[in-house]
Amino acid sequence: MLVSLPGTPVASQPPPIGAFIPDMFLKSELAGFAMIGEAKTLRDLEREHSRNQFVAYMQYLATYSSSLLLVAVPWMCAAQARSLLQMLQRRNGLTDVPVKVIDQL
Repeated sequence: MLVSLPGTPVASQPPPIGAFIPDMFLKSELAGFAMIGEAKTLRDLEREHSRNQFVAYMQYLATYSSSLLLVAVPWMCAAQARSLLQMLQRRNGLTDVPVKVIDQL
């Protein structure tokens, strides 16, 4: 598993997905599985950058037989995050990509 944190050496950070670097990345070519994790604040959810990021991540994950986009948000915007992600899935033909919103860590 690779994570993008301040001070993490570049070689240990997740690879770019499109023009974006996810917060967390896990991949097993042998198992045909990939998982991308992203943390967002309420303000982040409202940005076009985040919408483009989610679409890029789901497009990447759609190339795997098993995948998951994991989005962590504060509890008060979990419903908004779910709604946004479902809308992006429908608009971009990505409804087969599993998405999980978590609001409790």
